[in-house]
Amino acid sequence: MVSVVDIDEQSSIISMDDFLQAPSFVTLLASFSILSLHSSTFEVLLPHLADSPSNVGGMDLPCGLLNTIITIVKAVAAVGVFYALPKFSAQLDILSVYRKISIAFPCIYTLIPFLAMLATISGAPPTSWGVFSTFAVLAKELFAEIAHVLAILLAFSASPNATSAGTSIGLLGLSNLFKALAVGVSGLSYFLSDAYSVVAINATLWALLAVLAFVGTSINLKLREAPLVGQDIPAELLRWSSVFDAESDSEAEV
Repeated sequence: MVSVVDIDEQSSIISMDDFLQAPSFVTLLASFSILSLHSSTFEVLLPHLADSPSNVGGMDLPCGLLNTIITIVKAVAAVGVFYALPKFSAQLDILSVYRKISIAFPCIYTLIPFLAMLATISGAPPTSWGVFSTFAVLAKELFAEIAHVLAILLAFSASPNATSAGTSIGLLGLSNLFKALAVGVSGLSYFLSDAYSVVAINATLWALLAVLAFVGTSINLKLREAPLVGQDIPAELLRWSSVFDAESDSEAEV
């Protein structure tokens, strides 16, 4: 039996300013913001990239079926997260899985235009390239959903109690501000479409997505699974509890 013999009545409460002054949490916030930015940018640009044929770096997906494809992809990705995440978390630690998944994004954004060029050179039928593009979108959505959940779990691990956890999750919501930039990138691409060829626009968009994802991967190398007391969270902000284990006589005789 565990008995609490000394506990401070005031629990540990870490404010928003304290989180923003913690290097490990700021790194996590930057990582999550970059993840939200390139993921949202891809989704906003998907109608343009999907409707473009492979010979201009597109995905050759029929625009009329795009909403149906995206709905099916998101449903499959949600089921995949439900079954895959517990398995990965049981075998590897959260931070390790998060880092490994982040490597997949620059690979996806680089391989799609590269393989589109190979499909054009080899004369692959548009149907086969469209099927591959669908699986590429599925992989991206699956990895993005898992990465978002893992980032939230890392934010929870940075908090000593429920109150502070609510503050940390709320701060992660700041990443939604970066999603507005995705609309700006899409608008800029349409604005420049009159001055540049579709090939040049698509190549630039894929390069931008790959660079953003690579930056996120680089930031993740500096992440820690939990903040350090003293370096990230001042020790005076924490309230310590003293406990001891006590066994009854009957238990001692066993």
